[in-house]
Amino acid sequence: MRLRRGKRRGILKAVLTVMLSLAIVMGIIPGTDFVMPIYADGDKTISGLGTGAIGNPTSGAGGWSYVYYGKYNRNPVKYRVLDKSTTEFNSDTDNANGRKTMLLDCDSTLDKYSFDVSDNYWGWSKIKRWLNGVDFLKKAGVFTDPERNAIATSTKISKVTGDGDVSFLNYAALRGEQIFLLDAGEATRASYGYSSTDSNSTRIKEGKHDWWWLRSPYDYSDRYAGFVDTAGLIHSYDVDCPITGVSPAFNIDLGSVIFASVISGESGSYKLTIADAGLDITSGTITRSDSTINVPYTITGTANRVSVLITDSAYSAGTVATSGYTYLKLSGGVSGSGTFTLPAVYADKTCGTDYYTYILAEYVNDGKDTDYACTPVEITIPDASGGGLDLKPDPKHDDDDDSDNGSSDPKPKDEQLDELRANLKTAIDKGGYQTVTWDKGTALPYDIMKTLQDNPKITLVFSYTYENVFFKVTLHGQSVKAYTNIPWYGPLYLYAYYGGCGVIPECPED
Repeated sequence: MRLRRGKRRGILKAVLTVMLSLAIVMGIIPGTDFVMPIYADGDKTISGLGTGAIGNPTSGAGGWSYVYYGKYNRNPVKYRVLDKSTTEFNSDTDNANGRKTMLLDCDSTLDKYSFDVSDNYWGWSKIKRWLNGVDFLKKAGVFTDPERNAIATSTKISKVTGDGDVSFLNYAALRGEQIFLLDAGEATRASYGYSSTDSNSTRIKEGKHDWWWLRSPYDYSDRYAGFVDTAGLIHSYDVDCPITGVSPAFNIDLGSVIFASVISGESGSYKLTIADAGLDITSGTITRSDSTINVPYTITGTANRVSVLITDSAYSAGTVATSGYTYLKLSGGVSGSGTFTLPAVYADKTCGTDYYTYILAEYVNDGKDTDYACTPVEITIPDASGGGLDLKPDPKHDDDDDSDNGSSDPKPKDEQLDELRANLKTAIDKGGYQTVTWDKGTALPYDIMKTLQDNPKITLVFSYTYENVFFKVTLHGQSVKAYTNIPWYGPLYLYAYYGGCGVIPECPED
């Protein structure tokens, strides 16, 4: 159809005999169909983990879910969800990293602006610079830093299967932009909710001006680019037209989305809880009295709520779920300690095996403004028996002793440590938040700890067996402390500070 537009040295001492519960074990629930109920907190109703209940459009007929994200002229901006999970805007590197994004298209026109002065090439156009520069993306008050950081770079060199066809408009490639205009093929793509027919109401938008630019160049003249008119009809017009509306589109990195929350009174509308690198929380020793769980913690950054997330499988960045989790508010606000009641369904189950528990510091905003949170931090809830594990203190690790690391297992061999170093380097080179898993030996050398300390976005999940007990410790780079006078960090030290206590120690004395 033709359209018309351990060294230990006094660190642990006797306190280890009464701390924490038995082994943290990583895995899913074997051989069961156990699904945990959803608990919604009264002042924040989440629809799911990640993008949760957000849906895709009705093919060719609108039916969008909506997400409020950022502001323009101090007003929250509403976006249509064209695809809740896609890889079509990934570079090869993004694909290698397993990145998925959510494609959003503004529900209105935010302003009016000319495409360019005399050329319809998107790649160097005025409108591309406007969208990605200090007038929009980088303008104070449009996006917060965490919102801006969660907007993915978009790469799409050519049209893909499913894109529509407008014969008189050519495709305009994306080469790493964060903000862009839709192409004519995307504005006629059925899976995005847009009809491929000529004049169609799915493309009608209101706002600053009810015409809106596409990034597609006109096939027959360099001075013309595609736009959509008041009836949803696609045309081309002179690029210097200053009264055509701007309706931005962009992708959100799903790895940055922790929750989606419902907007009260607007069916199908949501706001997001975005990961904020400036927020963090570290737990102290978790204690339990029947079903009452006490959690001491330390917060870095500004928060107004501490939450508890309980899941039936291990959480990782980008997790999307509408069931199998519990979301609770920790009492005590941000005072440094709070309690919550463990739901009865978990009463006789083992944390770290049958379910997983996390705490997170949040900054929750009213209305349609985006919320923020730290990456969920795993904690261990003691078993109902309340029994502690009598751990023996770590033996001293001598610099010249490569055979003893205070456990029943030898220190990792040199080649094993080289493998871990290589894995950490690969994760660091990828950039962003990355997790490395490791299960060899029971101790870590200074240089590994220093690498983690120097790379706050890297997390090492270390599993090992000590005295016939299986442990898992999670070392978040931003919380790791490496000391030059400790050449080896043994199993009890690691568990005390990264497996349950979460307290950053003072530098030990020689």
